[in-house]
Amino acid sequence: MSWSLRQTRGGSDRRYAGSGAEQLVKDEEIDLVMRSVILQGMAALPPEALPKHLSGLIPAVTAIRDAATASGYSPAAFCMRFMLQTHAEISVVFGVLSARQLDAFEEVLNGSAIDEALIERVIRGASLNDLSLIDPRQWPRSP
Repeated sequence: MSWSLRQTRGGSDRRYAGSGAEQLVKDEEIDLVMRSVILQGMAALPPEALPKHLSGLIPAVTAIRDAATASGYSPAAFCMRFMLQTHAEISVVFGVLSARQLDAFEEVLNGSAIDEALIERVIRGASLNDLSLIDPRQWPRSP
């Protein structure tokens, strides 16, 4: 069985935090796949580059960028490493558009771990429940 469930421990989407979803998945041996973990690339953008309708992401994006700088990763690489490190038992799907992005992903897989204190700081600073911000399906469509 395979479910698509957004992030349960860290990062921006906290809808399942504390729900027992991760334990259920583990206990029932359910394959769990996480998607859209970088919010369609928005989490890697400089805060001033966010579209106006996503200005509510600025505190979360700032927290991610600060943590990325502290860890030595780019914001996108930090997001990937963060997800892999905090969700080792879950499949995480990342999309790439070029061979360069695939090479960057390989670098993340072989990179150093993020300090646990930094992970906790990101969880506190980047947690959101507003679906209009964290669910790309609810974003306005471009003309």
